Amino acid sequence: MWVIKLGGSLLSSGSLREWLSIIVKHGAGKLVIVPGGGIFADQVREAQQKWKFDDKAAHQMALLAMEQYAHLLQFYAPDLVLSDSIEGIEKTISLKQVPLWLPFKMMNTCQDVSANWNLTSDSLALYLAEQLNAEHVTLIKSCSSNKRNARQLSESGMVDKDFPELVKKSESAIWWLDQNNMGALENLLKTNDKPKHHLNAIIY
Repeated sequence: MWVIKLGGSLLSSGSLREWLSIIVKHGAGKLVIVPGGGIFADQVREAQQKWKFDDKAAHQMALLAMEQYAHLLQFYAPDLVLSDSIEGIEKTISLKQVPLWLPFKMMNTCQDVSANWNLTSDSLALYLAEQLNAEHVTLIKSCSSNKRNARQLSESGMVDKDFPELVKKSESAIWWLDQNNMGALENLLKTNDKPKHHLNAIIY
């Protein structure tokens, strides 16, 4: 199974619908989508600065921001199936469909992860992969990076602060694709070949 995290930045890149088309066409029964927070999470950050609520409240709002993005993704790709539980995800995959994760129900009171900005959708993709025993996690972002070290990616702000430790613990193979790698994803889903950019190779 693949856990595919679709970055919120893809919305402004102009490539989001093409990514969704590839995923729906070739990923049915093989993967689950984790939505980023994108502009919706940015609004939470701005609101927190203005209204001074704590990180726990911001974390809950950020989870809902991911769900807002999920509903937008489903608008663009109506064949996606909204799923808010492990059971729902597994059932959808068994029916040869593509589940789209709604994280709030599972993560709102979860004590296993940080309830602050140290953890965002990138780390949540790793958490979900652990719960599903997924073989692969793929982060799809609008930006490219020559950094394949999870800690360097975190220090550069390309992933969240908790990400390196979760990579260290993960049993999944973790990959990075940018917006120009659509052909690579299509090939992966069609042939199960390995991507070129493997974050697990160096984790410190």
